[in-house]
Amino acid sequence: MVWENNMRYIEQHNLEYSMGKHTFTVGMNQFGDLTNEEFNELVSGMVQIDADNLTAPEVDERDEINEGEAVDWRKKGLVTPVKNQQQCRASWAFSALGAVEGQWAKTYGRLVSLSEQSLIDCDKGNGGCRGGLLARAFRYLIRRRGINSAEAYPYTGQVGFCRHHRTKIVARIINCKRIREGEINLAKAVRDVGPISVVIYSGLKTFQFYEQ
Repeated sequence: MVWENNMRYIEQHNLEYSMGKHTFTVGMNQFGDLTNEEFNELVSGMVQIDADNLTAPEVDERDEINEGEAVDWRKKGLVTPVKNQQQCRASWAFSALGAVEGQWAKTYGRLVSLSEQSLIDCDKGNGGCRGGLLARAFRYLIRRRGINSAEAYPYTGQVGFCRHHRTKIVARIINCKRIREGEINLAKAVRDVGPISVVIYSGLKTFQFYEQ
């Protein structure tokens, strides 16, 4: 019944898309047998207080982005292939390391897939497969002075013993910065800096079945 309800929702949405009511389509995928509540329980890995008690600066969005500008960092070799967190709610680790991977490739010309599993097992300031905070993940990476590759420390999708290898560190960061609030500031950061670590609200059913 869940699958059938989701299929009817997809068909209705795409019918409305053909009528110009939506700007994107949805499609059946591996989440088709889940209710929206079950889907969010499965994939949501960000702790609600991800602001981590930091105060956002005042926002000035008068300097708008030129709509004709476009940067695709995937084509410039700064983005690793899409990864699957499986049933481990560790999107915080994937998000943080996606930004680090991009900056490392931009600086040194070498794209390396980094180990989310290392963060899940070793970053005790976060909750492993129970969710976490981006700010804490970055602070951990700075304190640890580096992280292993996904090849050296492969993903298991569950919390295990910390097996971080100091001799196998492949990337490191010494600082991080929170960008100013607002879509224009985010667009500028993506254009000028590279892939940015963000938190996405995934509660809508359209996100569960988003296609293109």
